[in-house]
Amino acid sequence: MKTGMASEHRRWARISGWRTSLLWLVAALVLSGCVAVPFAPTERVPVEQVNPEAVRADFLERQPADYQLINTIVFRYRWHTQAAVGYLTVDHPQQRFALAALTHMGVKLLELHSTGGVVECRYAMPELSEHIDNVAAAIGQDIQYMYFNLVPAKDTPVRKTKNEIIYAERTPSGMTEYIFAGPQPVLVEKRIYQQDKLICRIRYYEYQSENHTLFPGGILLQNQRHGYRLEVRLKEIMSLDASETADQPGARPQL
Repeated sequence: MKTGMASEHRRWARISGWRTSLLWLVAALVLSGCVAVPFAPTERVPVEQVNPEAVRADFLERQPADYQLINTIVFRYRWHTQAAVGYLTVDHPQQRFALAALTHMGVKLLELHSTGGVVECRYAMPELSEHIDNVAAAIGQDIQYMYFNLVPAKDTPVRKTKNEIIYAERTPSGMTEYIFAGPQPVLVEKRIYQQDKLICRIRYYEYQSENHTLFPGGILLQNQRHGYRLEVRLKEIMSLDASETADQPGARPQL
């Protein structure tokens, strides 16, 4: 009888140990941001014979000047996840954007406008209002990283790996790396450095073509400085003209 009880005790001890190990593993994965990529990766092919300047020029030619998009957004920070729908208007020639973020039930979370890098918050739900200056600045910077300055300058130094073309452009605060890959090379990753420290990494997936312009169907932004991640999935290209009057002015911000 005692032998049986001892055996049962050892069995439960092993199970308890496995559960503890599993919980620690899950916690480590969550805290380290190891979340599965929800987009299909761009196929990698050799780029030895590819002309980097031709790649840069072709991608530049296929950039839209201004547009309106609907995206779904997932924000992940440690164990916290928040989903939203984003209505984004971008005007590249004027360096402007407007963003309205709503819950999936249609409740507005915030509305931001930016011109020349200066972000203005025109609405924030009460729960955000106390910290809105920091929130607006962070979101505004992320949109700049994701949707602006997507093509390196003409004389940017470039190097190749087996399957990637990497342009390293110096900036006043550090450096931006643009990584191109694929059968018809497109921007697959952008890395932002400040004083040689990586502060933000943006990856682009599943490009869609609209009237000879390109839009990434998926974007992953990993903010290294603040430790959060954004997953942006393109749902609809509403317009290639940011000045168009919106059908739903309460949802779609106008510049």
